[in-house]
Amino acid sequence: GKRADLALIDVSRPENLAPVNIRSKDLPETIISSLVYSANSHHVRATWVDGKLLYSNGTTHSIDSEHLINDARRAQNLILKRNKK
Repeated sequence: GKRADLALIDVSRPENLAPVNIRSKDLPETIISSLVYSANSHHVRATWVDGKLLYSNGTTHSIDSEHLINDARRAQNLILKRNKK
């Protein structure tokens, strides 16, 4: 099979999604439009890239979060030092 990326979107919280007319002849486009313009990061439950689970239920599976945060803090400190000059 072909490799693909996939996002699992939780639509059980409809208060955050635009209403969809299920009788529309353009239903697939209407659903996609609703997701693109109304959904946000809180609706994402899982993501797969190249067949690998990268994120599920608030947890990243491919990123060392602690290492990433430490790198970001080091970069922030360098920027702050440069701006003090």
